[in-house]
Amino acid sequence: MGEPRGPRAPGDEADVPLLASLLEHTAARQGHTALPAGYVQVLYRELAASGHAELFVGEVDGTPVAADLVTRCGGMVRGRLTGFDRSGEAGRLSVPAAIRWEIIRWGHAKGLHWLDFGGLRPATLDALDAGGGPPPGGWLPVDQPKLTFGGTAFRYPQAMELLSPRPVRAGYDLVARSPAGRQALDRARNLLRDVRGLRSRPPREVAT
Repeated sequence: MGEPRGPRAPGDEADVPLLASLLEHTAARQGHTALPAGYVQVLYRELAASGHAELFVGEVDGTPVAADLVTRCGGMVRGRLTGFDRSGEAGRLSVPAAIRWEIIRWGHAKGLHWLDFGGLRPATLDALDAGGGPPPGGWLPVDQPKLTFGGTAFRYPQAMELLSPRPVRAGYDLVARSPAGRQALDRARNLLRDVRGLRSRPPREVAT
């Protein structure tokens, strides 16, 4: 059996296409739509330039199979995007956990104090709030690796969306009530995020 190699700590912009590809693997496995590659590229470029984003890559026998994009603010590192191709031998190894351990070591060396693993599913958080025991079906696979590190669950306030005028807000709420409507809204968000078609334009000359 192969062994995971130490994650590259950190990666760089050349690894962003790899991250986007691995996000597609994870999205297909979990049944959701991956973020557009152009959005991921701009997210990394804009935040990494000011030292607020880092990218870690995990390999098995020299082949990249997992990537983790984190952001940093104040004394906290926060998990943002995680991709993992668990096909083949990688599925039997804890490559994402190895990456997170490297992130913890890296953050400690940088003088950071907290790691936000990037959120838990509501069912997992509800079970932890109720006393710490797993729900009847056990912990969700997507959350189980995060729980192995210990730590304390924290519930953030619900995100709010401000829309105006009121008729637009009413229409949005009506669409969001149905599964088909929520899927349509998700597709619209992804279209807005997809910046691959945007090209920088030189400023227009103004006659004086």
